[in-house]
Amino acid sequence: MIQSQNVHLNGFGVYVRSRAQVAQSHQRRFRRWLSNRRIHVVRAHHSLIGHALSQWSSERLYLSLDTTIVWNRFCIVWVGVVYRGRTVPVAWRVVAQSSNSVRLWTIQRVLRQAQRLLPTDVAIVLLADRGFADGKLMKYLRENLGWHFRIRIQRSFQFQHQDQWRKVSSIQLQPGQVYFPEAVSVGRTNPYPKVTWRLLTTSKGVRTGRL
Repeated sequence: MIQSQNVHLNGFGVYVRSRAQVAQSHQRRFRRWLSNRRIHVVRAHHSLIGHALSQWSSERLYLSLDTTIVWNRFCIVWVGVVYRGRTVPVAWRVVAQSSNSVRLWTIQRVLRQAQRLLPTDVAIVLLADRGFADGKLMKYLRENLGWHFRIRIQRSFQFQHQDQWRKVSSIQLQPGQVYFPEAVSVGRTNPYPKVTWRLLTTSKGVRTGRL
């Protein structure tokens, strides 16, 4: 795979010493090997990732949490390490559903898998999109895993300021301005107290909130 620089079976044959004369023979050989039930893909992957991260030299490590819909039948919940503009998957879980809205315990299970592979002497910052802006998830990240987080929020997201609940859309900003309030409670449905967050607008006036 490394020599051919692709994941197609028909590209592996030229790099393998064999008595086979046709490409189909090589492909059948690779298919039999990949179908071997004794090969535990997740265990092998975790071994490689754990070894790579054990030599992480930076003081901070960024993770990305997201979901991917496959064939409109399966939802993959995954978390990966952000490295040089790309994300290397660390842990994942496949759920038989066509929606990318998954339960909290499924996300927690993936995060626990990732935690076991991460170095203990670095600060972990989890990055996630607005679909993961949930108070219970924030509490789990901070109190159970000891991680920091940066999660985008929607315009309809609510926060408590001076004993009143307000929507993000109620804050009027000009393009390029940034709003830094004091630590507030966020998420009226599943509130999480005392979170420091910021609200900013791009050059086109689009609001982006980050917890």
